[in-house]
Amino acid sequence: MDNEEKAAPEEAAEGALGETIEMTEESYDDIKNEAHRLARELGVSLEEAARSVHASRGTSPQAPSRMIGSLKDLSPGTVNISIRARLVTLHDAERNEGGGKYYYGMLGDSTTTVPFSAWTEFDFNVGDALLLQNVNVREWKERTEIVINDRSRTSRTDDLDGLVPSLDDGVPGTIGELVPESRRIDIECRVLEVQRGEVIVKESPKEITRGCIADRTGRMDFTCWGPVDLIRDRCYRIIGGYVKDHRGALRFNFDPGAIIRELPDDRLPPLEDLQRPLPSRIAEVNSRRSFGPVMLRGMVLDVRGGSGLIRRCSDCGRRMAKGQCPVHGRTKGEDGLSLRAIFDDGSGSAIIRAEGPIVEHLLGKRVSEVSEELKESLDPSSVTSELSSRLNGRPWTIIGDPSVDEYGISVSVKEMSEGFDIELLNSDITSLMGVLI
Repeated sequence: MDNEEKAAPEEAAEGALGETIEMTEESYDDIKNEAHRLARELGVSLEEAARSVHASRGTSPQAPSRMIGSLKDLSPGTVNISIRARLVTLHDAERNEGGGKYYYGMLGDSTTTVPFSAWTEFDFNVGDALLLQNVNVREWKERTEIVINDRSRTSRTDDLDGLVPSLDDGVPGTIGELVPESRRIDIECRVLEVQRGEVIVKESPKEITRGCIADRTGRMDFTCWGPVDLIRDRCYRIIGGYVKDHRGALRFNFDPGAIIRELPDDRLPPLEDLQRPLPSRIAEVNSRRSFGPVMLRGMVLDVRGGSGLIRRCSDCGRRMAKGQCPVHGRTKGEDGLSLRAIFDDGSGSAIIRAEGPIVEHLLGKRVSEVSEELKESLDPSSVTSELSSRLNGRPWTIIGDPSVDEYGISVSVKEMSEGFDIELLNSDITSLMGVLI
């Protein structure tokens, strides 16, 4: 028997056995039980019995439930309302002192998600579209919450207009299709990285989940503003959330109210394939910004100022200027090597940034050797000149993380090697020309 059938005999009582706001839960239960007893003993309708009991006690039936259009329109302190929503998550727990179970989770529509608690039987499944009647709204832990109690009526509904889609609705998109301000995301992805931590929100710790997801079209970092059971190297369908531009890279943001369903492992390429840098063009990076690590092939046109031997703060690693760390002030610091250069692949140009061991490899010497040489020559520009002579005008393959801002594209280099991979180059040429080599 489904939930609508179980609730049907109580439908009349829910309207007739309402309460004034001051009525306690105990007095409501007394009225409800007495009305059922009178209806059975006297052979009258439940509504008539309820009116008689209310009259004898000096109480009034509850007013008809007021329909609210969307979850974003809810206000704490409102009572006896009705609203439609999708059941997004569902959990149960034991009440204090053995009082039985209560239920809690998230409800969602196209405008937002809202937590709820149900203090009565709640026989529904995640994904169900629900009509909630005679429910109250309160503020709980600084969030708006829907409260479902014995006087509420909850049933499934076929009216899906304005609700978040169920897992059986719609066709998932791809990471490569996402753009800044994308909302109501629906994607299938594999989790490449996941970690849990805390942030301080309004002077209180809040648990969050961060990581990286990927599909065949690209990768994207994500932040879930709450705990969520995502496991590395598992595939999921995620419905809900939005995309923000974070320092030139797109980030997927959602909360535990998103619909999350695990998928079969063969739904997406294996982890090792998705972790490989994507062979890309700079023009593609500029237009999509959802890549993660990329592989670019092109030429270094110019080594820029700021390259060569530098000083970094021993505490935070930031670049120092005139013996000053921007955070820690005057400090001794440590020697380091840095590269800033213009890189071009024919489709566009980008600033590439490399540090430490990568620059040591390009120079063929360690930072300590460079420091000793400068003590003798007293010419800091000599390191920049040496990098220019080794890099400018030559073909290079770089692997790194791109970002885009108002100044253009920059790539934080993880690997840099001279020359091109001929097989990859032939593959690109074949794809561009549409012929077989």
